[in-house]
Amino acid sequence: MKTNMYLQVKRSRAFTLLEMTVVLLIIGLLLLLVIPNVSKIRDSANARQTIAMVKMVQTQVDLYLTENGSKAVTIADLVRENYLTSEQQKQANNAKIVIDDNNHVTGPTK
Repeated sequence: MKTNMYLQVKRSRAFTLLEMTVVLLIIGLLLLLVIPNVSKIRDSANARQTIAMVKMVQTQVDLYLTENGSKAVTIADLVRENYLTSEQQKQANNAKIVIDDNNHVTGPTK
């Protein structure tokens, strides 16, 4: 009799194939809802990072012009004169940030 009760208890603890399928279906549906939002958040963060980089480089250009006169400036000039680090130069190049002939900093537009 005790063996019979033990088998019944053991069976009631196990998940059925239907329960496992339902759980996997729910997880799949949640992932379908979450993944597009994560990619939108990543795109928004990248855009904000680019805007911040443009503002930072523009500030450094203005500082450079204040201290060195009003000639045309390049990102290489800013790095050479220690207004930007080489890491910041890489980030600016990756973000496609450029300084035009009027010393205005621009980034990619979407």
